[in-house]
Amino acid sequence: MTEPSMRYQTLFTFLRGFSGGIITQMTLVLVNSTLVVLPALVGQRLIDDGVLEGDMDLVLLLGGVLVVCALIQAAIAYIGEVHSAWLGERLTLRMRGDLVTHLHTQRPGFFSYARPGAVVSRIHGDVGGVQQMLASTLPSLTGAVSTLVIAGVGLLLLEWRAALVLLLLAPVMYGLAVYFAPRLREASRREMNAYADLDTCVAEQFGAEGAEVVRLHGAQSTMSGRFLVKAGHVRSYALRQASLGAGFGAATAVTTGLIGASIYVVGDSGWWPEQRVWARLSPW
Repeated sequence: MTEPSMRYQTLFTFLRGFSGGIITQMTLVLVNSTLVVLPALVGQRLIDDGVLEGDMDLVLLLGGVLVVCALIQAAIAYIGEVHSAWLGERLTLRMRGDLVTHLHTQRPGFFSYARPGAVVSRIHGDVGGVQQMLASTLPSLTGAVSTLVIAGVGLLLLEWRAALVLLLLAPVMYGLAVYFAPRLREASRREMNAYADLDTCVAEQFGAEGAEVVRLHGAQSTMSGRFLVKAGHVRSYALRQASLGAGFGAATAVTTGLIGASIYVVGDSGWWPEQRVWARLSPW
């Protein structure tokens, strides 16, 4: 078994104890994604069969359904956020406890060559990264995928030819993900390593022995400059990660906007002669 496989097996074994909470969180995300798309389907029936047909009873009924959907969605969103935070903090507490217990089992020689900052970074930074992945990234990814699938099904029910046009979005989004994902992952890895170096630098300078050595040799300016260099590395990698994330979001927004505009342009150009897309997909 390769080392990456062993790591994944260890991670899955650890997460098995949180399977109930993870399943609950994924269920809340899926239900919320369904409720996000449902108002569009109800609104289409409200316009076509209620407003245009002059059926006020149906308008009031479907309007009430929209209000109920909004209330349920708000409640589920609130519960999902609270449950996600609870699950992430519970997992973080367990990981930090296991890590500290494991460190106490190491031989004294381990601490003679291990960098204090690296150990501190593992307890704070790396554990926090895993918490963010399970409490934020994974639910967001699941919600985005489920919303995309459910929205695709809903669009097929509303206008299947427009759904075929939207299929153009899939390879473009996949290409953006392939381009940005490894760069974001590398920037995140470098940022964590830079935090470890910074923690080591702080521990060396401001420990009892380190501070005395710096004072005796008059190296305050040198050590301050060293600290600023390492802090600059942290800033650079953080800005790199933020710029990549913003670039991915901007590219996604532009792509989605272009595809959406093309639906209305192609629809109004007569590709659907019996009924224009704008009239079917928009209430105005």
